[in-house]
Amino acid sequence: YEGNNSVSADREYIHVLGEVLSPGAYPFSSQFDILAYLTEAGGPTDRADLSRMTLLSREEGELRQAQFNFDDVRTLPGIQPGDTLIIHSSNPTGLERGTGVAASLAAVLSSIGLIAIGL
Repeated sequence: YEGNNSVSADREYIHVLGEVLSPGAYPFSSQFDILAYLTEAGGPTDRADLSRMTLLSREEGELRQAQFNFDDVRTLPGIQPGDTLIIHSSNPTGLERGTGVAASLAAVLSSIGLIAIGL
């Protein structure tokens, strides 16, 4: 399944953003972990920094942000429907840092908006 570049209002998707070959929304599967979603998104680009990854999730109505890396795959966080996985760049330019912050903020605001309207 290829990524869909449009943001889905369906919380049964995982969003994979940043330094992956095919960023987008992917259907949630309880059989998949973060590594499987990274693979579904075409894998990391040559600029991906797998030691700097972020998982945005919602727990008990609050937005949570977890930073992690692939040094020890046994410590990777679980992933739930509606989560957003962000793969950061290994050497971002000033413009990329600014747009990365803007993209993260947009994803957070989108999630908050969807929850506020009950989707």
